[in-house]
Amino acid sequence: MKFLLQGRMLKIALCYLLSVTLTLRPRAMFFWSLTSPPPFHADMKQPIGCYQQFAATFYPEECVAHESATLPVIVHHCSRSPNSGFIALQRKRDASFGLNDTLLQGTAIYRLRVVGPGGVWLLEPSYDHPSLACASYFLPVPGYYSVEVLMVYYSFSFAQPTATKPVAQPWVGHLTLQNSPQRLRHGMNGMQEDQNDAAEGPMHWATWSSAPDPTILSEQVDAAHSTGSSFHQGEADDEVNKKWSLKYWKHGETEQQFHQLHSDESDSSLLPLCPGTGPRPGRWMFHEWPRPEATPLLRTCLWGNLSDDSCSCDTPQQRALRSNLNPGTLYWQPDGCRMQSVKGLQGQGEHQAESVDDNNSSVITKEHCFLQGRRVCFIGDSHMRYLHNGLSSFLQDYKVLVHNNLKDVLQFGSLSYIAAVWGMDWPKPQGDFDTLVALNCTDVIANFGHWYASFHCGPSPRTVDDYRNALLHVRQRLLDLRNAHGMRVFWVTTSSTWLKARYEMAGIDWRTDPVLLLFNRLASDIMAGAQIVEQFISQLNGKNISRADENDSTIPIIDTWSPTHILAPELSHDGTHFLNLSPIGALQVQLLLQALCTEQMG
Repeated sequence: MKFLLQGRMLKIALCYLLSVTLTLRPRAMFFWSLTSPPPFHADMKQPIGCYQQFAATFYPEECVAHESATLPVIVHHCSRSPNSGFIALQRKRDASFGLNDTLLQGTAIYRLRVVGPGGVWLLEPSYDHPSLACASYFLPVPGYYSVEVLMVYYSFSFAQPTATKPVAQPWVGHLTLQNSPQRLRHGMNGMQEDQNDAAEGPMHWATWSSAPDPTILSEQVDAAHSTGSSFHQGEADDEVNKKWSLKYWKHGETEQQFHQLHSDESDSSLLPLCPGTGPRPGRWMFHEWPRPEATPLLRTCLWGNLSDDSCSCDTPQQRALRSNLNPGTLYWQPDGCRMQSVKGLQGQGEHQAESVDDNNSSVITKEHCFLQGRRVCFIGDSHMRYLHNGLSSFLQDYKVLVHNNLKDVLQFGSLSYIAAVWGMDWPKPQGDFDTLVALNCTDVIANFGHWYASFHCGPSPRTVDDYRNALLHVRQRLLDLRNAHGMRVFWVTTSSTWLKARYEMAGIDWRTDPVLLLFNRLASDIMAGAQIVEQFISQLNGKNISRADENDSTIPIIDTWSPTHILAPELSHDGTHFLNLSPIGALQVQLLLQALCTEQMG
């Protein structure tokens, strides 16, 4: 198989790809394909190879093939159990789409989003062949689900990211699934209970269409009545469905994923508190289901697409979803743990806001977290400015707001913001002191990444080599501040952006899923102090890189990528940023406070 790699980029890519397959923990041994994105969460169990799944399960009675009416994709939906299955995506050779042999050497990149009573989440495809991708799914509670399939790229290669542009009309189609605790059959008069099979356990059925089926949001009510479920916060199913779920989890999900998905979320207080930092997958949930606000989530929108109003991201429904008109109806639920409640934080989940109690030691308050003398300093691009302004507004009880689009900085005595968009532009010392030391910072929050893949770079994005070197430079600066001055330091993941017709599809911006996934995984490994990555880079550069003690070399990570990746199109007000009082803007402040306030100051 030939890949679009040349010269020095080939050497760098091969060496680093080899290094990351050996780094960190045995469970993190993934092979990063030269053309396809890595998984962000390194602790995920290595999935069964896509081709092996596809070949082993492809029988007529288990799989149904659906050919897209708009894109060169065949969608194979394979049912493996009453509430799980997998989707195989096969790229066709179709000359009408301009897919010549050279382009077909790159990987077809997909995005699959699930919306239903179990929440809103993405299925992470595995890529082990340029023309074949697979994604497993599990329907945790009964009801109707919509799975949207998008083709982000016909063909993509990290070595030549400018060789192809994203797909202008990426919608492949939609699967509508039903997970029912009773076995049903599809007859001429709709769904009917099959009396002969009712005792055998639950099942699910699926239909395929070019457009989403909005009636699933109203039919959820009927499904809830038929199962005796109220669908508050995606609460667990009855004992029959649990029994069958336990029987079938081994066919598709890891044991860890099964227990995470089947934690009793009807009472989130039973879950342990989330750790203050660290990458953690999860899903967005509605406090009650169904919700009319979920309608725009059934079909992903595109920013800046002026030719088709139906896919605009600026409709009244979408503006309402990302505003604070209905605060708390949409909230983030990490896998296997619960977010810490914050007193006075607008936009957190209703169940979290209701649990705030002055006598509850797990509740974060300004009075206990921001003691006299604490100063939090943000350094990075506009996303760090937004985060700074969100925290500043919270600390001022939302009495003062700021117009982020005008690049205003909302001043507050115990906060500072410093612009640095490339990493290498870390502020120069002021006299004999580092700028952050001169500001008396006690905590430093850092991030950069967007500009390395944006139109600011010129005709092509910066290389992974450039980004890696900048990450190492910033990591060393952060370690120096911690070791020499006792500052607490944090790295914030690069938040997700989404396809903007005037930039990405015009070929002048590259902040797409595969590129930002690679950037975040690279940053995660480097900030974690992966020793083999440092050894490799030291050898590549022909010099030794100073390292702190192994036990003190990790930079804690505040994960904003995982939640923004799911709902970036709809919850952003410009395709890139998130308003401070939007669900994601509020969550980012909550994640920041969780990191700052759950551990004692160093």
